[in-house]
Amino acid sequence: MKRIIINVEDVRNMYLEEKKTYREIAKELGVSTSPISIIIKRFGVARKNQIIRDKKKYITERIKVDDNGCWNYPHSVNVKGYSRIQGNYAHRVSYELFKSKIPEGLTIDHLCKNKICINPEHLEAVTGVENVRRSDAAPSINARKTHCIRGHLLSGNNLKMSQGKRQCRTCVNKSQLFRYHKNKKLKRGA
Repeated sequence: MKRIIINVEDVRNMYLEEKKTYREIAKELGVSTSPISIIIKRFGVARKNQIIRDKKKYITERIKVDDNGCWNYPHSVNVKGYSRIQGNYAHRVSYELFKSKIPEGLTIDHLCKNKICINPEHLEAVTGVENVRRSDAAPSINARKTHCIRGHLLSGNNLKMSQGKRQCRTCVNKSQLFRYHKNKKLKRGA
């Protein structure tokens, strides 16, 4: 097994000046996070234990603004693709810092569809149902459909609900009529 020598001053500079996380430093140096955390704890400067006096300054120093106005915060990104600031979702922290407190029962929707964006102009407090409705998930795409695949309108008398799903009454009737005649023909032939 190859031994990797870690320069303690490099780790300190990456952590304190470049504001990189344990994982980012470990990845850059090609080691696990354990030795990096040990080195940082020896300095006694773990950021999680530090009180950040000016959160706005802390956040604005770490964002990367792109062409469409997104304030990308690519630090501590979780498996779902959302960035975090000291254990909280970064977009929620940004909304509360730059806009207002998030009302009870509402969630934050990314209008730009960029999960690491924390630009308060790209964030809106909405209900959970509205957030899902605006998403690109299959149920929300189907809910936005106004016509069936054959072009019939999905509303009024032409809309049939079956087991919680919307169906086109015209297409269902044609399908049932086709099956009826097919079965009738099979019975006559037997």
